[in-house]
Parts: sequence; structure tokens; C-alpha cells
Amino acid sequence: MTPVFLLTDGYIANAAGPWALPNMDAFAPIEANEPPAPPASGDSTELKKAIWNRDEKTLGRPWVAPGMKGLAYRVGGIEKDVETGDISYEADNHQEMSDLRARKIDCVADFIPAQTVEQGPDKGPLVVVGWGSTHGAIWRAVSDAREQGYDVAQIHLRWLSPLPKHLGSLLAGYNRILMPEMNMGQCATLLRDKLGVEIIQLNKVSGQPFKVSEIVDAIAENCSVAMEKAAE
Repeated sequence: MTPVFLLTDGYIANAAGPWALPNMDAFAPIEANEPPAPPASGDSTELKKAIWNRDEKTLGRPWVAPGMKGLAYRVGGIEKDVETGDISYEADNHQEMSDLRARKIDCVADFIPAQTVEQGPDKGPLVVVGWGSTHGAIWRAVSDAREQGYDVAQIHLRWLSPLPKHLGSLLAGYNRILMPEMNMGQCATLLRDKLGVEIIQLNKVSGQPFKVSEIVDAIAENCSVAMEKAAE
């Protein structure tokens, strides 16, 4: 199975409330990779090959939806053969399918936006990286710290699996990376594992949001350390 990273955020859970459903008619329809039409001859060999061919960019197969003429919508969680789509219990097939699923997720990075810097320079002594509900507190803290003269930037992650392609090179432009999280550091661990970067953790699991002053104090401390190391 494809691993799922659960990044907990207690404040989202505690502060969540109901909201109005959006107008679904305003959303653009989801485009499906439709299979070719069944051949008039009734020969299923060529059709079967076309159905199980994968798109080179996404590694996805054509989507057979319920009710498509001449085709069967196959339901079930049992693993299928990587080539034919028939049920398979082979160990080697399981390995190949697991590797393929991981590559399919990696392909998503080709379709998501490039990571941007929300405040400050794209390189420097310190960047504050966040995700989820910490955005507001981090934005205000970085803004206040910059007004106080601290050379600090802000990056907010919206894509975690996969991460934006150039995120590693972007983070490499900073001497220190500070990450406030409302957990024990799940995303910090993810970035260390995937990008090989060192993260300064600022963790809070009290069920309360970060105070802006808490993050400003951490910015001041880490900016000072970064400047001292740069001067050595």
C-alpha cells in the first residue's frame, strides 16, 4: 500500500465549524482519461491492450466508468496484474505495483505550482516554513519581525506528497530553517527525510494556536545565531 503521512493539527480540529456548501455547478468538470470505443468486430484483444496502456506523463490508465457501453467497471480492492489488470497474487507483481504507485504520486509534482516565498527574500539567514493553520500567525510574526529589522522570509507549504519539485533548492538558499508546527514535528521530519535539510523545530501541542510573539521570539533568536555563524 502507498504510505500516507498524517500531519495532525489540533487547532484545526478544535476550531473547525460548519460552512455553507459551495455551488457545485460553478466548478469545472473533472476530465477523465476515457478509453477507446469497443471495436465493431468485437475483437477484445486490441481494446484490452488500449485500456491497460498507461499515460506516459501520469502513469494512469484510461478510466472505465460505470455504464460505458461494451466495457465493465471493475470494483474491488484486490491487487491487479500490472500489465493486464486481472487479479494477481504474485509477489513480484505486488512489488512492481507498489513501485508504480509511488512513481504515480511523484508524477503529480509535474502538475502542481512552483513553491513561492510569501514574504522576504528568496535566500538569506532565516526562513520560517509552515503549513496548515499556522499560516496567519507565521505571516504576522514574519511581517512584524521584518519591520523590526530582521532579515527573515516566509514559505507556506500547500503540497506535501509530493513536495514541489524545487523546494529543496529553494530552502538551500537559507542558513537556517525554522518550522512552527502544532504537533511534535511531523512535517519537519518529512522535510528532513525527503530533502535532507536541517530544521529548527518550534512545536506546540497545547490545543491553543501559536501566539505571534512566540514566533517573533524564535525568529529573533535564530536570526542572531545565523548572523553569528555567517560572521565566523
